[in-house]
Amino acid sequence: MNKKFARRLRLYLIGVVMGILMVVVIFGERTELLTAWLPENAVIRAINTSEWQLDQQDSCAFTVLGDSLQSWKSGLEEADVLFSESNPKGEQRSYTLALKEKHIQSFQITFINDSLVDFGTWSLDTAHPQDCF
Repeated sequence: MNKKFARRLRLYLIGVVMGILMVVVIFGERTELLTAWLPENAVIRAINTSEWQLDQQDSCAFTVLGDSLQSWKSGLEEADVLFSESNPKGEQRSYTLALKEKHIQSFQITFINDSLVDFGTWSLDTAHPQDCF
């Protein structure tokens, strides 16, 4: 490598690092703005902004898990959307989510329309009783 190229590469990398630091400092606590356009984050944001339709099984699941709806909405930020097991196309889109810290292997959410979601299949780990399922 000649010295001219090495100098240019070094200056370029210094500029990239300075740019990254500036973005982190400017956006600070709003770093979710940088990743909000990603598919997983878009699905979770759509679920959180929709109204939740709960049946007896869903209410029982929340009771067994000992959580409220508000803690679930905040906990969904940590969920993983399993796109390989989801059906994002069609009239009623459905997504399978995994939420490890709440001891749930997976659960399915179906969009009835743009502003209403319904919980579907639940799969809990063995640490919780399967009374509702």
